[in-house]
Amino acid sequence: MHLVGFLSLHTVLEDIQTKFAKPYEKMTRKMEGRKKNEKRGKSHWKPKVKDEVLLRTQQVSDGVVGFTAKLLHPYERPYVTAKIIPQSTFQLAEENVRVRGQFNKRFLKAYKGQ
Repeated sequence: MHLVGFLSLHTVLEDIQTKFAKPYEKMTRKMEGRKKNEKRGKSHWKPKVKDEVLLRTQQVSDGVVGFTAKLLHPYERPYVTAKIIPQSTFQLAEENVRVRGQFNKRFLKAYKGQ
């Protein structure tokens, strides 16, 4: 009697394993697909002195003139990094002449111009 109970328990365990195997394979395939489609270009950009960067600015709408902020460019012209201040702060200048100010790295973007 115990042998029959053991065999039926063994078959039940095998059935459970096969029931979980198929969804597990499907889940791993989907996970691999998500990994393949992950966003690339995760680079740690570190601007150096005399690198050209774009500065993100807050755009302001002007109803009198007739333009809206969502149509304006979010970045200003290329500036040159004049000085690197610790804690991801950079001093920007216009062509090494007039200092524009100090800005955090999150407001900067690499300039890929000519």
